Amino acid sequence: MVHVHPLTVVLFTICNKPLLPLFGAYDPSSLRLLMEGLASYPRSITVSNEKLGAEFAEAMSGKAACLMRGHGITTAGAEVEEATLTAIKLNELAEVNYRASLLGKPEPISQEDIDIILGSAGRRKSATHSVSNWRYYCKLLGE
Repeated sequence: MVHVHPLTVVLFTICNKPLLPLFGAYDPSSLRLLMEGLASYPRSITVSNEKLGAEFAEAMSGKAACLMRGHGITTAGAEVEEATLTAIKLNELAEVNYRASLLGKPEPISQEDIDIILGSAGRRKSATHSVSNWRYYCKLLGE
């Protein structure tokens, strides 16, 4: 699991504003993340005891990402790399939604396009794609 506090995502949780599917072929894995659904945790606190942990786990309910109201996000994956990439993608989704709203009224892509993109993205080797994404972000850090 990864827990971070990306400001743009936090702004969306504060305003109860949903992230819209504004792009597809630009990054099919981000679209998939959004369309599979994001969990939300309505409290703006630190999960600091077993009771809150159980409450949070129930809210996350097996999703890859959970938006924590006025706090941040928690992502899960089979490995830290996968959870980290999910956090990056979620932040990018929020950034695109935010910037698009500054320009005007964002229009989600069509359900037809979503179906086509997710259908073709499902046939690609996602493990290879994740490894190359991980290497890309590591290279940006100079590692």
